[in-house]
Amino acid sequence: MVHSQACSSSRILGGILAALALFFLYHTSWNLPQFDLGNQKPVMSTIAGLKLSISHTPNSSPPEIVAAVTNDNAFPVSILKYESPLDPLVLALGLLQITPDGADAPLDLPKIAVRRVWPPTRDQLVTLEPGESQQNPVPLREQVVPPDNLSGELSIELKGRWQAVWSKRKEDIDDSSLENPNISPEVERGEYTTGKIKVHF
Repeated sequence: MVHSQACSSSRILGGILAALALFFLYHTSWNLPQFDLGNQKPVMSTIAGLKLSISHTPNSSPPEIVAAVTNDNAFPVSILKYESPLDPLVLALGLLQITPDGADAPLDLPKIAVRRVWPPTRDQLVTLEPGESQQNPVPLREQVVPPDNLSGELSIELKGRWQAVWSKRKEDIDDSSLENPNISPEVERGEYTTGKIKVHF
């Protein structure tokens, strides 16, 4: 009998505690402190702040595509040119995709294999100040792109990978980060694409 009363008392006590806990949570949830986040900057990657575009130069000979990178970040950004939209070899590396109207796949253009200086030197970096843009003209020379392949409407896209991007001017990058960009915590890497444009040459 005593044991039964003790069990009953425990259940009652447990129910009271549970009810108090629910009461506390319900009433305090409406009075949690509010934090003003208006002055905090949204967290975003440096790469996300690099805006890309491509265009073509009218009446150029040979036909020419122009890649552009704009730094929309609020701070300077330094880019390793290797395989970036600012690499002079984007066409030879197969990063510029040209697709004739109605084709299922881009043109199969000749590509080259290159041996880059590694680790890179500061000369291989370009710094963009906030709001600054830099362009990379890409001539479509007939040795690489036969003129017959450039007739009609074409879809053109630049796709690749940022090999190294720093959130600072190139002169401010530590030697250790430049010597080992693949493992440096200061470096961002990632895929990029300009999106497709339609052109007539």
